[in-house]
Amino acid sequence: MNNILAAFVALQSRFFATDDERGATATEYALLLAFIAIVIITAVTLLGSNITGLFNKAASSIA
Repeated sequence: MNNILAAFVALQSRFFATDDERGATATEYALLLAFIAIVIITAVTLLGSNITGLFNKAASSIA
């Protein structure tokens, strides 16, 4: 009975180990990537028309 209990505890400790941080690191990178994407989309949305006007002004002055 003790062998079965010891095997169960060993199996449980392998699945619920607290020293494994691969999932936490992947989640942190995913959140960082999402934040960067939101910043880029916001910047392009807000500055898109201004940059277009700037390029059109430069193109008309060259021609």
